[in-house]
Amino acid sequence: MQLVSQQDFETFKSDLLALLQNKDEDVKSLRIELEALRASNTELRDELHVVKDSNTTLAHELSEMRTAIAAQASSGVNQTDNVVERHQAALDDIQASITPHSLTRVGRAVGNPYGGTLFNDFGTTLAHAVPKITFIAIRPFYHRIGGVSYRLLYPDGWRTKTVHGKQDADRKLELHDGEYITKLVIGTGRTPWDGNAKSIQYLNCITNMGRGLEGGKRAGRDCVDVSAPENEEGKGKWGLVGFLGRSWDEIDCLSPIWGAVY
Repeated sequence: MQLVSQQDFETFKSDLLALLQNKDEDVKSLRIELEALRASNTELRDELHVVKDSNTTLAHELSEMRTAIAAQASSGVNQTDNVVERHQAALDDIQASITPHSLTRVGRAVGNPYGGTLFNDFGTTLAHAVPKITFIAIRPFYHRIGGVSYRLLYPDGWRTKTVHGKQDADRKLELHDGEYITKLVIGTGRTPWDGNAKSIQYLNCITNMGRGLEGGKRAGRDCVDVSAPENEEGKGKWGLVGFLGRSWDEIDCLSPIWGAVY
C-alpha cells in the first residue's frame, strides 16, 4: 500500500474544496434563474388573466351590439343606413368648419365608418398647405382594397408619401404634367367575417385625361361615383389631394378630399 504524502493530500483537499465551491456557485446561479422564471411565469399568468378579462368584455359588447342590431332590424330600421348617415353628418360638420374661400372640399363618405381606425389628411398632410398628388397606388386584398398610397408635391417643392391601410401597393399610376384625379368610383361589399359590416372592395381613380387606376372587384359591389367639385373662378382646377376615412388590414371607409390647386 502506497502512502500519500502530506503535500499531495493538501493539494487534493484544496482541489476538492474549490470544486465544491464552484458547484455551490452553480447551484446558487440555477436557483436565481429558477426564481426569475417563476416570477416571469407569474407575470405571464397575470397578463393572460387580463387578456381573458378583455376578451370577455369584448364578447359582452359584441353580444350587446348584435342584440341592438337585431332589435332595430325587427323594428324595420336599417342599421347600416343609419351609421352611414351619421358618418356623413360628421363629415358635413368638418366641411362646415372650412371657410367658403378654402381650397379644399370633402367628398361623399362611402363604406363602414366604424371599421378600423380613423385617418384624416386634414390633420397631417393638409395641415399647413395643400399639395398635389403626383403618383397613386392601390393594393388589392382578396377582392377588397387593402391599401391606398400616394406621393404629394407641395407648393415649396417638398415631396412626401402617404399610406393608408396596407403598404407595398402593386397597382400604380404615375400622373403626367397637368394630369390630376377628378373622379373616384368606390364599391362596397359585405365583409366575410361580419355580414352586417361593409368595406371598400373596389376603387377606380379616374384622371382628367381619361386614364384610370383600379383595384379590387367591381362585379356584385355597390358602386358610387364621387366627382370633384365644379371649377370656380379665381381658383385652380379641382382634383384629389387626400383622403378621410378608416382602415386596418384593409380600407373600411373612404372620403376623397378635393383641392383647387391644379
